[in-house]
Formats: sequence, C-alpha cells, structure tokens
Amino acid sequence: IKMQAHKALHGDIDTIHFAQIIHKFHGGCSYSGVPNLKNIARVIENELKQGISPDLLEPELLELLDELENVQREAQAYLS
Repeated sequence: IKMQAHKALHGDIDTIHFAQIIHKFHGGCSYSGVPNLKNIARVIENELKQGISPDLLEPELLELLDELENVQREAQAYLS
C-alpha cells in the first residue's frame, strides 16, 4: 500500500485502480485490529467514491503513510 500511496501522491496511479486497492485495504484493516489505519482508509475510500482524484488527497495519504510507519514500528516489539 505504501508504493500505491506514493504513486497517488504523484498522480501516477489510475483512480479506479487506487480506489480498489484502498477498498481492499480498508476491509483488511477491519479484521486486523488497526483502528487508526481503518479510519484513514475509510476517509480516503469515501473521498475517492465522491470523485476526488488521488493526487488531491495529499494530507490523507501522508497521514496513511505516517500511520503505516507507526504500526510497523509498534509491530517490531511483537516480531522480535
């Protein structure tokens, strides 16, 4: 998802394809116990459904990337 978010920030991904990716990611977050990621994904998914282009979602995408880093950092304690 990080790579797709970076592509969206630069306008290098198709809106429909990105919406599908976010939809699947949002669903996965629902089952994974990551409520902050789920909420951010929901916001992005809703905005994409409203026709907003991914490259216009910079604040939300940056928040998504930050939260992904937070989850990855916190997961290290459980994976070590």
